[in-house]
Amino acid sequence: MLPVSSRKKKSLLPLVLSVFVAVIVLGGAFLYINLGNVAKALTEKIGTQTLGVRVSIDRMEVVPHEKRIEIGGLSIANPPGYQKPSILRVGTIRVVAESLSPDLLVFDEVTVDKTAIALEVGERGTNLSDLKKNLKPKAAADLKTDAGKPIKVIVKRLKITDSSVTPAVTLVKTDIAPITIPPIVLNGIGQKSNGVLASEAIAQVMDRLVQEATRAAATQGLLQGLSSDVLGKVGVPLDGKTDIIDGAKKDVEGLTGGLKKLF
Repeated sequence: MLPVSSRKKKSLLPLVLSVFVAVIVLGGAFLYINLGNVAKALTEKIGTQTLGVRVSIDRMEVVPHEKRIEIGGLSIANPPGYQKPSILRVGTIRVVAESLSPDLLVFDEVTVDKTAIALEVGERGTNLSDLKKNLKPKAAADLKTDAGKPIKVIVKRLKITDSSVTPAVTLVKTDIAPITIPPIVLNGIGQKSNGVLASEAIAQVMDRLVQEATRAAATQGLLQGLSSDVLGKVGVPLDGKTDIIDGAKKDVEGLTGGLKKLF
């Protein structure tokens, strides 16, 4: 027969184990519920430091067992000196991860849907060109392991769909409807170097988006009024020609003239 003290310890064991399990379960639930908030704050911080302007997110859902993340309502503030509060807003971003090791995050697919860009054109350039100029991937507080080693990322495929540019402020007073940007696909971000910093991946994506948005804006005549020198600086490939700008100008003038005849 066991001593009284041993019997008491034995009878208390199930209670101790129950409390221990409850702590683990409740702690895990608490972590799961707050994981989106933690990831959201970290993403906003890295984005803000990379782009040099405030990045905010309305919501972020993280589903660890499915290796899936969904972001809703990402907004990027305008660079200083422009009128509108934000330059860009994204409807949804869906991320599907392939593997998540301690120092390397591999994302199989990232889909960015419904990107709305508010273009502002001034005599010295555009808000898009200033955003691109302010990119500072090396200055960002990137993800790090417990040992302080930077965590790198690989994005196998990234697709940006349903994007548009709205001429919020231009140098010419023409009432132009929003223009559509063709889908953008980026493959193998960070694959050749076995991963890049999260901020570097963000910079690569934004650089391409700004490039395509600027090209679309130039094609539709939204950059009218800028000198050839400034057009070159904002990334319009003139190559000694002004075919894109002149063609767009004629299209807009023709549209304006046609509207005048109607009224």
